[in-house]
Amino acid sequence: MPPPGTGLFVDPEFPACVSSLVGAGDSPLPPLCERITWRRPQEICAAPRLFPEDSRDALGAQGILGDCWFICACSALQKSPALLQHVFPAGQYTWEDQGYTGRFTCRFWRFGRWVDVTIDDRLPCLGHKLCFSHCQDHGAFWLPLLEKAYAKYVDLMKGLLIL
Repeated sequence: MPPPGTGLFVDPEFPACVSSLVGAGDSPLPPLCERITWRRPQEICAAPRLFPEDSRDALGAQGILGDCWFICACSALQKSPALLQHVFPAGQYTWEDQGYTGRFTCRFWRFGRWVDVTIDDRLPCLGHKLCFSHCQDHGAFWLPLLEKAYAKYVDLMKGLLIL
């Protein structure tokens, strides 16, 4: 949770808590849940960026979930700058911008249209290391933010299927 008075966005629909991480099903997380902390990128590294300067450093690595399918899909996405711009719409403030709010929007293509998913930038960590997907460049955060947005999107879709 950000310090009081910072004014940074806190996502009420997808809270930084264990219930956002552990659903019904098998997961390696339950034994680790008590050790997970939620940190914003500037609490993880000194100079966070959305994308690294060298695109090779944007390549993904798996976290504790071992979600290689997600990493493969993101690697394909990364090879198309035009598509990546659709997924991360322009005009978002990042950590080096004065207008930074801790809010990011990612888009997902579903049934012939783009669906916006807005998240805060608090990411689950063990110590100061990201729990899940991360870039080879540990100062680049496009991949963990996209993974968090996708987790929220899947959670929202599950809720719609119940209705």
